[in-house]
Amino acid sequence: MSIALIDNSTLSSVQRVLGNIPIRSKSIIDGDIVAFESLINAILFYNDLIVLDDYKEQYRQNRKEQFPFIRFIKPEEFNNDEILKKTFKIADSYQPKIEGGSISDKLFSNMLAQLDMYIQCTWDISSSVYYLNLKMLGEDDSEEKEKYRTLLGLMFSQLQENTNNSPSEPNKVVLIDRYGKPITEGYKIPKAKWGDGITGGLANNLKTFIASLNWISFRTIFYTEFAEYLKADTFLHPIRQKFQTSYFDQRNKYDADYITGLLDLFSSSTKDCIQTVLQSNRNYNISFTTPLFLGSFISKTKDPKEIIPYCLECRDRKEFIEAREILGEITNYFEDGNFEKASKKAQAIQKKLTTTFNDIYRLYGITTTQGDSVSKTINAINAVTNPLSIPLIPESIKDTSFMAEIRKLIPKKSFSFIYKDLISELTNVSKLGEIHELISKNVKIETGKAVYEPKFESQKYMDCHLKWKSPM
Repeated sequence: MSIALIDNSTLSSVQRVLGNIPIRSKSIIDGDIVAFESLINAILFYNDLIVLDDYKEQYRQNRKEQFPFIRFIKPEEFNNDEILKKTFKIADSYQPKIEGGSISDKLFSNMLAQLDMYIQCTWDISSSVYYLNLKMLGEDDSEEKEKYRTLLGLMFSQLQENTNNSPSEPNKVVLIDRYGKPITEGYKIPKAKWGDGITGGLANNLKTFIASLNWISFRTIFYTEFAEYLKADTFLHPIRQKFQTSYFDQRNKYDADYITGLLDLFSSSTKDCIQTVLQSNRNYNISFTTPLFLGSFISKTKDPKEIIPYCLECRDRKEFIEAREILGEITNYFEDGNFEKASKKAQAIQKKLTTTFNDIYRLYGITTTQGDSVSKTINAINAVTNPLSIPLIPESIKDTSFMAEIRKLIPKKSFSFIYKDLISELTNVSKLGEIHELISKNVKIETGKAVYEPKFESQKYMDCHLKWKSPM
């Protein structure tokens, strides 16, 4: 049985595309479409989809009604408190660190580098007091502004998922100036050109940015631990997948350089539907290239609200049943703990998998004026996880039919996560043209709401003290 753990953030993205949740700016829509495509992949290639039923209480029932094909698990049905306790312990050991204006801690800086996102905070004057502002390092041109508007919008939108399970310190951050001095209350800027360089703390844009980083960190760690608990593959919102790969690298969940090699796959120009990469003695991944199913399905339905019903119909077709069976078989090979034997078996079945995915590509592929619309997905398998990191399901928890099925999977030795490269997928979505208009035609824009516009700091002036700003 293959299980995909979907986060509530992904469902929020889908609802925004379908027009059920209004948005302030269309800048996040391409990212929401990427998340929608991720859900479509989960429906087509997994037997069961599960979601933790901890979304905002007033909207929970509506969400269940909109996604009746998903199993919603209540926190009281499993060992939620233990998973939360472990999440708090891990998450509290990480916090963003801004030093001399840029993010310097390895965990968050790696995540931002994967997003091609570079910040340069500066002290800016407001009412005769300096406040630390969030700025993007670069020139204020239309292309850069659109990129950062999209990425920041996606990061800030994560805060809308707010549940009772929140980080213990949502605004925690370490601030160090360019001279290595910690920045605390009462800090004065050396060499400031206005007054005594009195500072008033973080500007609102930087507070929101820090809160979004801490929220992404907390929820990604929580879902990772929850997935190990349920023996499920994580299918997280693409912005969280970026943090997850950085987190795995930091925690040595996978072999050295494995994550780097995985990310390099997205720069590969190969058009093969199936690729595999072996690393050391415990990691195996399957990279499969598929049509952009949203484009294919909207071409058939013409109505965004009919995409999911049509997808559910397609999942029962021969080619998708075969794909699920083969992918499930490959995953099962790694459960006996013999990685070498499992790898040989997986490679032996690869030809059959390639044939199946070639059929899928042929049947559902679409071509726009800018070429074929494709999406690349990687299923990264860690064949040997640390059993101590997986909280067992206690007998005291009230059994449900689904949790009874889960119990049968213990002890599962492997752990998998699904990865889509957000930057590559955003590029693919931007090329959809008229198909993009069809997919997003139901999106509702809130009027009269403030929209965040990114600020920029030119590299030429980043070290300059001016009357209205000073470097950090």
